[in-house]
Amino acid sequence: MSKSLVSRALRGEPAVADGTRQRIVAAAAALGYRPNAGARSLAARRSNAIGFVITGLFDPFWGEVVHSIDRAAEQNGLSALYMSGAFDSGDSDMWLDRFVAYREMEAIERLLEYRIDGMGVGLGGHLDLEELEEIASVAPLVAMMIDYRSSVFDTVTVDEDTALNLAIEHLRGLGHEQIVFLGEGTRPATRARVAAYLRAMEQAAAGIDPVVYPCALLQGDGYETMRSLIEADQVPTAIVAITDGVARGAVIAFTEAGLSVPDDVSIIGYDDSMHAVAGQPLLTTIRVPRRELGATTVRLLVERRNGRSITSTVMLRPSLVVRDSTGVSTRARRNLATRP
Repeated sequence: MSKSLVSRALRGEPAVADGTRQRIVAAAAALGYRPNAGARSLAARRSNAIGFVITGLFDPFWGEVVHSIDRAAEQNGLSALYMSGAFDSGDSDMWLDRFVAYREMEAIERLLEYRIDGMGVGLGGHLDLEELEEIASVAPLVAMMIDYRSSVFDTVTVDEDTALNLAIEHLRGLGHEQIVFLGEGTRPATRARVAAYLRAMEQAAAGIDPVVYPCALLQGDGYETMRSLIEADQVPTAIVAITDGVARGAVIAFTEAGLSVPDDVSIIGYDDSMHAVAGQPLLTTIRVPRRELGATTVRLLVERRNGRSITSTVMLRPSLVVRDSTGVSTRARRNLATRP
């Protein structure tokens, strides 16, 4: 029996007679044969696998995204491989920046060794536009949650202006004027979020100076930053936090200080992650459509795999989820009373 006939039978090609296929499959099972995926991908010039490098893969935000990716990949006959880049807390430190960029590129290069058919890069740490375009010259690439506009790779991100406008308009409607932003980072995604806050304040609260309090991205960072502001007597009436984790940390700091959320301070988080509902009060937050993020990324990679050459940028529309952490505080009530 020829090698080519055996190979065709094991690949399930229809030209092989059923009886012959059954004998070949039975013999292969008896010998403990398993197809070599690496060799098969070399012959077909496809691996039927897509890879993802996600900074902070452990973060609750990514769980639903990964689930959506797995489902969409399976529906397209693909496998999904994941690697976590070095987590960047958002602190500005030259050596940390270099380390994060190095680890992120290292993870990408390791995935490329598997001859993947495409790659998604989530919340990239410090890879700039040119570096991502260089990677895209090797394999199709989608930037996830990074607002890069490239003629080489695709982008799926959130409409940050819509997100921050929803948050500011909600707080303004409750009478809040002193609305500060808690969070600052070096990544493109976090820079875009801060910039959207500044634009939203200029549009909705003309004449009121926007304030950004630098804060990294985790719950402990929100707690420590807010505790320092409380000790300095710099408590605003309303806060928009860069993540739900930061918002939850701020709530804990207020509770320890004897302040009430939302009676004394209103807080809005971002992502609608586990942090938003893991404690009291439940957080008002900006919901990112995470299932859509995962499914859209796979769709774009499949389209590239099938020959699409025109670059695509997809802006996902966020929504505001109103829960218990926002309300009309005493100070906000006075603001409402004095408005014309």
